Amino acid sequence: MTHSVLYKLGDIAEIAIGYQHRERVSHVEHGTHRLIQGKDIVRSEELADDSDHQSGWRVLTQELDRVTPKGNAGRYRIQPGDLLFVSRGTTNIAVPLVEPFVKPMPFDWDTLIPAYVFYILRPDHQRVLPEYLAWFINQRPAQAFLARHSRGTLVKLLPKSVFEELEVPVPPLEKQRLIVELEHLRAREEFLLKQLADARRRLVQRTCLAAVND
Repeated sequence: MTHSVLYKLGDIAEIAIGYQHRERVSHVEHGTHRLIQGKDIVRSEELADDSDHQSGWRVLTQELDRVTPKGNAGRYRIQPGDLLFVSRGTTNIAVPLVEPFVKPMPFDWDTLIPAYVFYILRPDHQRVLPEYLAWFINQRPAQAFLARHSRGTLVKLLPKSVFEELEVPVPPLEKQRLIVELEHLRAREEFLLKQLADARRRLVQRTCLAAVND
């Protein structure tokens, strides 16, 4: 049996910091790049049209603000299969840039850059799936590590050097796929059970109201 190998995050993923925009960001048509900000990350449960029923978070790309970066914007560029990690604040979660976690999936990635509140992770796809890596980062053991090492009072910040030290157990790719699929099935079951509970609630309400009006 092949066991998981324990890696430090910095050994299985390149990690970069998003674009530091110093000017006020507003929705303007002339900006050369579309900027992903913290407000563009939402829970899947908050999306009424999220038919995939996978748990976790979504990157919404429909109405991104535009900016014209100063300097070399290429170093902030992202691509499918990367991850975005929220490095500031109290919700330090990771989102894989694959379907269905990006809605909608962009046709043009060349002009898409994340803001400085994110770390950009480019995993070694020969060793780790982006969905698995995001799943592990969002689990309780990793979250506890991140919370212990965040710094600051008003706005928490997880230093990049500390983030790179996060230990990640990496099983074989096939086992990673099974874990991702199992999580998908769990989320699907949770969605269906909620739908069933809502249907039962409506049925009981209608029955009770009918009994009152008889």
